[in-house]
Amino acid sequence: MPSVKRFEDLLMWQRARSLANLTYKLTEQTSFRDSDLRSQMRRASVSVMSNIAEGFGRGANEELLYFLYVGKGSVAELQSQLYLSVDLRYISKDQFHETFKLADETARLIQSFARSMRTAGRASFRHKRVAVPWRERVEQVMKELGAESTEEEPQEG
Repeated sequence: MPSVKRFEDLLMWQRARSLANLTYKLTEQTSFRDSDLRSQMRRASVSVMSNIAEGFGRGANEELLYFLYVGKGSVAELQSQLYLSVDLRYISKDQFHETFKLADETARLIQSFARSMRTAGRASFRHKRVAVPWRERVEQVMKELGAESTEEEPQEG
């Protein structure tokens, strides 16, 4: 299994990136008339990928977990805004479902990774955590999740 050296190697970040791109496409439609909601949705979507990257870049277990949960909160914020967008007919029901599904997948990946990071290095729930260096813990978690690197090429324009 390839090692995780960059936040770009994380599947949850790749999905968050796709979610941000999809959000930008949705909110640039002419039917999307509310500039405040547009701006808030874009900020929430960018927050997801940014918090994953920032937490990874900090290089500390507790900070990574903190930023993962902030990012997961931003996913929920975006999902709430998607409901309003479809209610106001700024987006179609199909667009709502597609975006909500990607947001849900992103949140699940973040939650799964965070849960595994919390328990990595622990013999069982009855034992205290064993101090495991941050990089080793990320590697452990990736192995436990059975994740494969599906690195995406940068998207152009």
